[in-house]
Amino acid sequence: MAKAARDYVIKERLQHQHGKERTKFYRTKLPERHSKQKGRNGARKIFEASSRIKGAARNGRHLRLMPTRFENLLHDGLVLGQIEHKEALAHSFFSEASGLEPNNYMPYLFGASYSGDTAGWLHQAIERNPHSVKSWILLGEEYARKGDIVKAIKSFESAAEIFPEYEIPYLRSAELLQKLGHQKEAVYFTEKAEALTSPLLSPTEGLIDNKELAREP
Repeated sequence: MAKAARDYVIKERLQHQHGKERTKFYRTKLPERHSKQKGRNGARKIFEASSRIKGAARNGRHLRLMPTRFENLLHDGLVLGQIEHKEALAHSFFSEASGLEPNNYMPYLFGASYSGDTAGWLHQAIERNPHSVKSWILLGEEYARKGDIVKAIKSFESAAEIFPEYEIPYLRSAELLQKLGHQKEAVYFTEKAEALTSPLLSPTEGLIDNKELAREP
């Protein structure tokens, strides 16, 4: 995952790759803005309006975006939960963050393990961002912990459908399939994961059908 993230940044997110395009975009937008802000005070009005954006810090002629209350709550909640082990306080921070931005999935993802209803909070995260691989994997782990192996495997498969090049969902599915006695399917997932981590092999395509698993006791 780290390699994939680094490759993506190098390919898509370096500043010099987008500088000309970004400058061109701003140049096309400036005349539009100036046409609406006629007069000598147009630039000042733009500056004043931008100064009122949440998180904007003003320093003379310059503006700087600072962390918002929402962002600080996420950061502090993670520190409280993971480092200081103050789970109740961490939960209160994530709850407040979810109230500030109710459509954002991150408070539910980060706060799930401190909520007392891990699966419920992860479902809230997925409802807001169905493409969150992390949310699906954590949901699979939670179902596995509760012994609901079928739902756990389905969650891991959802993660694999979003990010087919990530081996962890296949490995976890293989482990759970072994517990159900589905050795053939377990081997399939194990080989698929190994193919993803081997430079000499390419992964086979497709996932197994869960209809048989759903009939397991």
